Amino acid sequence: MQVEREIRDLVANLNSSLRRLQILEDNISLAKKSFEISKDRFARGEIDSQALALDRNRASNAYLTHLQSYISYKLLLLDLARKTFYDFENNRSLVEESNQSD
Repeated sequence: MQVEREIRDLVANLNSSLRRLQILEDNISLAKKSFEISKDRFARGEIDSQALALDRNRASNAYLTHLQSYISYKLLLLDLARKTFYDFENNRSLVEESNQSD
């Protein structure tokens, strides 16, 4: 029963992590657009280099946050594969693969 509970919790965390990744992808798009607008405004002399650097940092942070979330998601997938002996990304049993290598 404890293993089942752990797997259910893990699947819930995976779903939550996937939703977070989707939101962070939107954040990247917004940060890119904002930075592009800031570059144009900087080229026209409407903002200074400090404001441009601030938007560049926001874009960099959006990428970094997404990357960290992606790594967490992949680690959760690996943990699920370890606990269930199933590779959900490639839709195959890891038990059969292990038996074939013996």
